[in-house]
Amino acid sequence: MLLLGVIALSVVIALILDLIYVRVMPHCWFYPSPMAIVFFFMSLIALIAAIFLLGTPSRSRATVKEDYERMLKLLPEAEKDVFKYLLEKGGEVQQAQISKDLGLSKVRTWRIVQRLQEKGLVEVRKVKGRVLVRVKI
Repeated sequence: MLLLGVIALSVVIALILDLIYVRVMPHCWFYPSPMAIVFFFMSLIALIAAIFLLGTPSRSRATVKEDYERMLKLLPEAEKDVFKYLLEKGGEVQQAQISKDLGLSKVRTWRIVQRLQEKGLVEVRKVKGRVLVRVKI
């Protein structure tokens, strides 16, 4: 059904473009001109591209959250706790704050964060001498 609508719209667009072409170009005396075929394919390609680009469903926050929950089941307990903590705090926390709030040593927290970074779940940046851990989305 969508394909028929796209084809019909392409025909209409092609005929309108061809009518403009016939009126503007002095050497073309008849309507529809041979350019109508070119206009048809141009508009068909443009409409299909627009539907493909605009019609791709975006992932909702609920879907992303479900993906994280599935992924959390695969993590070891310590990594799971740190990752959940990051999600609860908005996705970005200083590493020292993670250690303090979860009662972990700084070395243990650093190792956990490194493993999460190796798995591609977080990114680590230094900001003003502090280590900032951020969830990758």
